[in-house]
Amino acid sequence: MGKRVHVAKTYIVEYGNTEEFNYAHDKFFRMLESLDASPYDCGGDNDYPGDEFECSKGSYDKAVRNLTAYIKHPDKLSAEVDADNIKCHLEDLGMTAEELLDTMKSYRKEADTRDGYLHFSAF
Repeated sequence: MGKRVHVAKTYIVEYGNTEEFNYAHDKFFRMLESLDASPYDCGGDNDYPGDEFECSKGSYDKAVRNLTAYIKHPDKLSAEVDADNIKCHLEDLGMTAEELLDTMKSYRKEADTRDGYLHFSAF
């Protein structure tokens, strides 16, 4: 007997209220990339991320660790992370590393990660 397709009968999405990255979700996406988080773009193109993207819990947590390392010991970052690149992205976002770290930690705390991912949507 084969598998049958089922449609979600009840699917509730509740978005957290955030004011960071207003009209700059692409910059946050690029920052995640620079922190070696491997975010997945759910619909954009190579030049500009779409309005939906996600990041696995493990990858996101790695980005938080890399940002923490950048703050504490920027000269001891792993080979995958470039301190100058992070600095440029922070300037582009108009944030300090500490502000970004606080924001990322709050996103992690608020996110429903039962499926293993943090989901982001810009609207």
